[in-house]
Amino acid sequence: MKLNSILMDLNNNKKLGFLNAKKGKDFEDRIVSLLISKEYTRLPNDEFKNLKYFKEIKKAIINFNKEGIVKINNPELIEISNSPRLVYQPFGKQYSPDLLLIKKGSIVPIELKFTAKKVKNPVWNSGLPRQNYLYVFGSYELKDISFFSGSDLLTFEEEFEIKKLVNSEREKLKNNGLKILDTFEIYLRPMYNQKSNIWKNPKRENFQLHAINLFKDF
Repeated sequence: MKLNSILMDLNNNKKLGFLNAKKGKDFEDRIVSLLISKEYTRLPNDEFKNLKYFKEIKKAIINFNKEGIVKINNPELIEISNSPRLVYQPFGKQYSPDLLLIKKGSIVPIELKFTAKKVKNPVWNSGLPRQNYLYVFGSYELKDISFFSGSDLLTFEEEFEIKKLVNSEREKLKNNGLKILDTFEIYLRPMYNQKSNIWKNPKRENFQLHAINLFKDF
C-alpha cells in the first residue's frame, strides 16, 4: 500500500483507535503495527546497523535538506528493500527519526510526536523540524491526530539562518565565559518552542494534503 493511502487512513483516526494510547510508547507501537499490517516488514536494528554502508546511509539521511523522499543509490540498501521494510529507532532510542520506511533504496524518515494532554504543539526541545521528515502528532486528551512535512513548518533558508545565529551566539558565550573562568566552558543549547497552534492552524488541512501528495509515489 502507498504511504499516502496510509496517511489518509490516519485521517480517520477515531475508527482506528490510535488515540486510546495514553503513553508515547503505546502510540508508537500502534503506528508501527498499522504499517506492518499494510505490507511493511520490520528490519531488525542490528541487521540495519551491520550494513556495510550504514554510516554513509545515515549521513545521507541526516544531511538531506529537501522535502520528500530520500533516494539513495546503494546496491546493498536496494537489495534488502525489494519489499517494503520498516526500521524502528534506526539510530538509537534517543535520536530521531523514530522510523525509517525503505522501499528499493528510497527512504522516508518519520518522527512520531505524542502528548497525553491538551498541548497545542509538538515538543521540539533543541532540534528544529527536519525538511525531509514526515511528522505524525497525536493527542490523547484532544482525541486528535495530524501529520505534516517538516518543510511546511520552516524553509531550508530559515533553518540555516537560525542555526547560523545559534552558532554565532554559542561562540560568543563560550569566549566570554572563558574570560570569567577558564576552567569551565559554556555550551549554549537552544530550546525551540513552536508558537502557533497546530490543531487550529488554518493551514492544517493544506499541510496534511501536502504530505499525502508528497509521498504518493512511495
